[in-house]
Amino acid sequence: MFEKYNWRTRREIYMGIWSFGLGVVGAIGALGFIWLLQVCSEFFIVGIGHFDETQPLTFPFFMPLYWIPVVTTLGGLISGVIVYRLAPEAEGHGTDAYIEAFHQHDGAIRTRVPWVKALASAVTIGSGGSAGREGPTAQISAGIAAILADRFGLVSAERRLLTVVATAAGLSAIFKSPLGSALFAVKVLYSGFSMETRALYFAILASATAYTIMGFVVGWSPIFNIQAALSLAHPMELSWYFGLGIASGIVASFIPSIFYKIRDLFRLINIPRIIKPAFGGLLLGLIAMWIPQILGGGYQWIELAINHQLSLSVLLILLILKPFAMALTIGSGGSGGIFAPTLFVGAMLGAVFAELAGVVDSFSPSYASCVIIGMLALFGAAARTPLASLVMIMEMTGEYGLVAPAAVTVVISALVQRTLTSSLKYPTLYESQVALSIDSPTIRREYISQMVALADPKGLDLPPTLLVDESIRQLSNGLTISLPDGRVMRAYSLTNTTSKDSLLALLKQSHVLLLSIIRNGVSMIPGDGVSPEEGDLVIMVGLQATLPASLTLSSEAV
Repeated sequence: MFEKYNWRTRREIYMGIWSFGLGVVGAIGALGFIWLLQVCSEFFIVGIGHFDETQPLTFPFFMPLYWIPVVTTLGGLISGVIVYRLAPEAEGHGTDAYIEAFHQHDGAIRTRVPWVKALASAVTIGSGGSAGREGPTAQISAGIAAILADRFGLVSAERRLLTVVATAAGLSAIFKSPLGSALFAVKVLYSGFSMETRALYFAILASATAYTIMGFVVGWSPIFNIQAALSLAHPMELSWYFGLGIASGIVASFIPSIFYKIRDLFRLINIPRIIKPAFGGLLLGLIAMWIPQILGGGYQWIELAINHQLSLSVLLILLILKPFAMALTIGSGGSGGIFAPTLFVGAMLGAVFAELAGVVDSFSPSYASCVIIGMLALFGAAARTPLASLVMIMEMTGEYGLVAPAAVTVVISALVQRTLTSSLKYPTLYESQVALSIDSPTIRREYISQMVALADPKGLDLPPTLLVDESIRQLSNGLTISLPDGRVMRAYSLTNTTSKDSLLALLKQSHVLLLSIIRNGVSMIPGDGVSPEEGDLVIMVGLQATLPASLTLSSEAV
């Protein structure tokens, strides 16, 4: 007992040291990436494009910026060459690549990917691409963690955990959001109600470390500058926030479909993929000649919206065009994140809602409150990360007085979005998400290996087909699969109380293992409150002579 306790304690201390180190690495990496972004922005959008994005603009913009299409096309071409010649997995929004690496590859990421991602993303965003820093930061941080884990000989489970920890650190440094970034890193892996809780403590440690270093270097002020303290002024305002939640959920249900359908269209275009980011950049640039507010991540325009400095016409135009601008940049194969553009859309939606609410009712919420809460509600619903988004936006704005209305709005938005997208091909912004931890191929492989080893202390090399989690789901009642050591894997249907009692009696025998419970098509790990019930399909492992053909008392073949 004490040996087991000491082993676990030593491992937690070991991972804690790693987390602190990755927090330092995350802060340094974020500073380097921000510097690279500034260099590329000065060279492309300012030097070649002759556009100062810090200056407020009004709509319509009567003096077209003829150099903008040149810059966005050139940036797309350079990014395409860098990505497709060196590391094709660095295309698109990096958060999804981080999620895929976690679920499909045990956190393994090629050594060159972080460096390629950093350069390609800096070029894409610096040349005006409508993308953000979140995605690249996630993939860069996770890649560095994977490299270090491999270099020091860590096992795959530890490498996978460290990619989550490093992602939290990088995002915390970029967005100055220590708690929200940790929650985002462990939650964005799943579209359902699961989160990678095993990594949460370590992610918080790394995130806080990175935030501290970043604050010491660049200052402690939040990302967005709010001119006045905000709070819930009257209980009647909640009715408006309820409406904002519905509106955010509706718009959030369209964003993933717009993005991925345009991405799919680019994949169908019969031209070399190395050129496609340039083509997307050209289309973006032609629009941005007249509406340059759609360029880049758009944080400066979000801040103008918060402070009520954009007209209703500008808000409506940007609300409609920004999703398409994001899709043209990243969906074409460009490298960048979708966090900032989605926040942008939420901010414009919140501002439009505030304009309308102010005309109708004197009890309407403040303008800035609607913008801030619109951001978190829309992104939290579209990304399936409502709690993390709630905390992140509070930290990025410093407006903790809005917690109650923000919580109401983001929950309503998330529920509306989940309902409207239940039958859609692209229900979330991150297509590599899985619903629950048991749906992760990596976690399922790890679970099967551990559980079978418990049933046979000598261990067992399962055939490759059994290492795919879908094979478990494909087992039907009575189907038997022979294992290399003479045991079998067999499926039983619990049709009645008798079969359930037979199962419980069977589990008391030695070397008989309950591997999985399939209920309503969902595969679940036994334990932690999950136990067999009537109507379930259960997967058992044991000796051929031990496992009967049926769990019923009759002689009927199953």
